[in-house]
Amino acid sequence: MTARKLRILLVSEPGWTGVFRHVEGLADFLYGAGQQVALAYSDVRGSEGLTKLVERITSRGGPVRNLRISHAPQFGDLRAWARLHSIIQEFQPDIIHAHSSKAGALTRLPGLLHLIKTPLFYTPNAYYGMARQGGIAEFVFTSVERLLANVGHTINISKDEATFARNILGLRPDHQFIIHNPVQIDFFKPASQEQKLQARKKLGIPEDSILLGTAGRLCFEKD
Repeated sequence: MTARKLRILLVSEPGWTGVFRHVEGLADFLYGAGQQVALAYSDVRGSEGLTKLVERITSRGGPVRNLRISHAPQFGDLRAWARLHSIIQEFQPDIIHAHSSKAGALTRLPGLLHLIKTPLFYTPNAYYGMARQGGIAEFVFTSVERLLANVGHTINISKDEATFARNILGLRPDHQFIIHNPVQIDFFKPASQEQKLQARKKLGIPEDSILLGTAGRLCFEKD
């Protein structure tokens, strides 16, 4: 007997930078695992990669919705929720996975009001308040995160983000998972010895010198 495919709805506000790459990689991974994917997105902060992802999902029969929202709170968020509700009704997902503060609020607020019965997962990809800049925007975002902290389950991508969620936002440990950002090993493969020697020669680095390299952002929210 063949197991039924899971229907997973991904919700994301930004269509570029690290959050989008996370969503894009997750969507492709889920397809590779034989699951069904739908996407609620916004092209306000879009990219060519977002356009291609939407095309890939629709070509596989997955529904999509353009929520047309920005990062900041706005009156148009009510229309965005109506669009989100329509794709939930159409797709009937087994899981809803929101990415970024805005998408997290749009999905978890109805969950708080018991308007969504589907299991909810939220990946903030760094909380707004972790920048510690102060001001009204940080107060609003942090207040919303506190209100919705224990709706569904949160997936934090670093220990510092997880600690911030528990100590500042009041997220309960039983509502929290820590899953570090992965590396796409079928794309990013270790260089061969020959490739390493060629790179050293091109950069003028002696073959016998010790070379340290890193890729990433060295900052509090990504530690």
